[in-house]
Amino acid sequence: MSHGRTFLESVAHDLWQSYGEAVQEINILFPSRRASLFFREALSTEIETPMWCPQTTSIDEIAEQLSGLTTGDRIRMVAELYKIWIAHSAKEVKPESFDSFFFWGEMLIADFDTVDKYMIDTEMLLSNLSDLHDLDGFHTLSAEQVRIIEEFWNSIDTNIDTSTHKQKFNTIWRKLRPVYKQFRERLTELGIGYSGLIYRTAAEKTRCGECPELSSQHYAVVGMNALSNSEKEILKYLKANYLVDFYWDYDRYYTDNRHNEAGLFMRDNLRRFPPKATFDCERLTSPKSIRVVSTPSDAVQCKYAGKRLAEMDATDKNTAVVLTDENLLMPMLYSLPEQMQSVNITMGYPIRGDIAYSFCERLIELQRRKREGKNSIAFYHSDVTGILAHAYLAGIADTRELTNIILERRMIYVPQDLFEGRGILETIFSPQSGGANIGRYIQQVMSAVMECAEQDAMRNELFTVIADQIDKLANSIESCGLEVEEKTHLTLLRKVLQSTNVPFEGEPLVGVQIMGFLESRALDFRNVIILSMSDDHCPGNRLSQPSYIPYKLRKAYGMPTPEEQEAMYAYYFYRLMQRAENVELVYCSRSDERNTGEQSRYISQLAYESPHTLERLDIQLNVTSTVDREIELSKQDNEIGDKLNLWLDNPEHKLSHSRFFKFIECPLKFYFDSIADLSPTDELNEEVDGSTFGNILHYAMHKLYTPLLNVHNPSEEIRALIGSARVREVVTESVNEAYLCIKKSLSTDEWGGTLRMIRNVVVRYINTNILPFDAAKKNYTIIGLEDKRNMPFEIQVNGRTHTVWFYGSVDRIDRLDDGTLEVIDYKTGRPKGTNNSNEQISDIATLFEGTGDEVISSVLQTLLYSEMLTRDYPDAVVRPTLYYVRKMRGEYSPLIFDKNRDTEITSYADYAADFRHYFTEALTRLFTLSQSFTRCTDTKTCQYCDFEQLCNRK
Repeated sequence: MSHGRTFLESVAHDLWQSYGEAVQEINILFPSRRASLFFREALSTEIETPMWCPQTTSIDEIAEQLSGLTTGDRIRMVAELYKIWIAHSAKEVKPESFDSFFFWGEMLIADFDTVDKYMIDTEMLLSNLSDLHDLDGFHTLSAEQVRIIEEFWNSIDTNIDTSTHKQKFNTIWRKLRPVYKQFRERLTELGIGYSGLIYRTAAEKTRCGECPELSSQHYAVVGMNALSNSEKEILKYLKANYLVDFYWDYDRYYTDNRHNEAGLFMRDNLRRFPPKATFDCERLTSPKSIRVVSTPSDAVQCKYAGKRLAEMDATDKNTAVVLTDENLLMPMLYSLPEQMQSVNITMGYPIRGDIAYSFCERLIELQRRKREGKNSIAFYHSDVTGILAHAYLAGIADTRELTNIILERRMIYVPQDLFEGRGILETIFSPQSGGANIGRYIQQVMSAVMECAEQDAMRNELFTVIADQIDKLANSIESCGLEVEEKTHLTLLRKVLQSTNVPFEGEPLVGVQIMGFLESRALDFRNVIILSMSDDHCPGNRLSQPSYIPYKLRKAYGMPTPEEQEAMYAYYFYRLMQRAENVELVYCSRSDERNTGEQSRYISQLAYESPHTLERLDIQLNVTSTVDREIELSKQDNEIGDKLNLWLDNPEHKLSHSRFFKFIECPLKFYFDSIADLSPTDELNEEVDGSTFGNILHYAMHKLYTPLLNVHNPSEEIRALIGSARVREVVTESVNEAYLCIKKSLSTDEWGGTLRMIRNVVVRYINTNILPFDAAKKNYTIIGLEDKRNMPFEIQVNGRTHTVWFYGSVDRIDRLDDGTLEVIDYKTGRPKGTNNSNEQISDIATLFEGTGDEVISSVLQTLLYSEMLTRDYPDAVVRPTLYYVRKMRGEYSPLIFDKNRDTEITSYADYAADFRHYFTEALTRLFTLSQSFTRCTDTKTCQYCDFEQLCNRK
């Protein structure tokens, strides 16, 4: 750096100047491993002859040496705490299970950790004030601290307020003192501990002189800041019994200003442990370029940082990108300039963001939601299709064929035997029970993937790390001596994997450094880019995790509160800037339900208190609304024209009512569906939609009435069906065959609640609506069920006469004794645009040329079927009839109502001429090549259109 040495370079220089080659005998404490690497490089520039590098350590290692304890496995410690907790809950009617205890047991250990690190008197802290005869035991606290404690316990006293939550708090709190005491004794007996217990034990041993002799006689403490009470005791012991040099990294800008929180801890450190040397402590006010950048999103933050790295041509370790939000690591990596050859990442690659984790998650869900029947095992469809679509199986299994089978047969639960004899898929879709077994199963599947798929070094490394974590978890659970339910085991596995990072390979001392705030301690950089410099992340609410120790007690006993946390992050912020020349402070200004979008308070402090002038840059995204342009697709395009011509004079290529109706609704909709052959994403939805609901009812009615086909006046037979077991049996078969598409009958216990509910609704419609209505009819015969009909229709188009063929399936045809033929269509929806019993129309023209609710598909369909029937029975009266099944009660009429004539349509013949006229006109428009496909004029039609996004209508 042009302005002088970095902090670590200064420390290396001072140690070399003071001790020469004897520096290799010094044991140096650093706040991070990265700091020790940079120190060694700095020292290498000082030495003149080869020598051993000084030993480096951390205060954690010193604490373990002094305490005689090692860091315990988290799961094992929670299990030990649980055993003690249960012993103190023996009088309770139903002791808590380990599964429900685990997650707040971790919270208790976190509280104990803080209590021990700050060496709080647990006899005082964990006592209920009402248990104490007087306040003599609080003589070590100030009057203000005692007042806060009294105030808290008065507010929580259950004799004053019998709130359920306060009662529960008091009940739990009364257990904490004996539980803490026994828990500490048990861990000490095992020789393990959480971090706070290790520190406290070490500190207490230094006080009573019971700690072992350390291996080194000379120590250097470099670059530390916020010290807990136990850490202070350990350093005090080192200072008193060994040769110790203290090197503090600070600037007088904040240590001399008692109102600046960045110097809160450092001022105390300088007083307790005076430094061996002071290195140019007035660098923060030296000239530097500081730019504050607000962006509209987190992604833009990363893009901006990548752009600045390219502009600075940053290639060496003197440039750092610091992430206050670790979630930006992957977006930042994708934003790095292409020409950047070397980058060093200290944060580790999070497994939870990789498809390797998503694959494990899929496997866990597959086993968790499997369904075991009496004679079969099946897997939930979304878990199966999710695995089949996973990138790891691409090219190594015929997944597409199986996916199509599942979708076509609507398999909500996919039977295991579908995968028999299919190699790796048979391995994947094998049922497992028990957390340990599922863990081994995941390892087996990953091994099979590595054997079958192409070699992928990164995937294999991630799989190896995941397999190791599964083994470690299994060993931890086994050592607990407790039965752990499958649910808890899998939840623990998820937590373990989500918190696992895989170190990036690289040369730590080469290239741009990408790191978190904690990794930046004691390091200096010429160019610094700090991302997420909003108040939500820097300082953010770092003590928002749940705790059983309320804020007031934390404050009274000197435990860390948000104020201390903010002071710690203020120090990180200011010391990063001390020796920097170019600083970029970037934040996302977007506000939402989780973020305020406000710049960090530290930026405001710089702006108003420092001598620096901050350059401001506000990055905005120019968002302009899309112009709603008309879409016009010419039928004279060869490809479009050729596809249209397939329907002309070709009895093998017929039009259906549904396709034709799409053209009536919107010509462009017909194009997307029938010309471009586009369709919505084919998904299997467990929720039964309106169309599927209708299919089940149609299928059931066909089964029920098939025995009554050609039976004259079947009223009595129909009446006998009402409420009979046959109706429920037929509907059950219909769900299995029409919805689930399976030949064998599934037990309704294997359906799930939604299907059983749908079955009951269909049964109710049939028993209370359709059957009573038909039983009340007189003098008729059912002559057709699902009656397949075809009809040729001639049109004059493009200067020639052509024939267009239509096909359809009439739900039911009844012949009345007077010869009338009723064309009956079952409808499970509601009549369109009316609250009366059935559909209403103004005239035939509006059915083809109207807008919105005037264009009624059900009426067009039944009129089209009436036209088909009229051609086959020219002398018969044909009556279009609609059974809206949910309305078929009381004085219900299934006939279409003509509002203009104020009468019901009892004969299609009265409307046949108009229908044929407008039907011919519509067909002519469809096949006239000079008329392009355009959008409909009524936007109501677009509300539920599958192609709304393609059309982009606003």
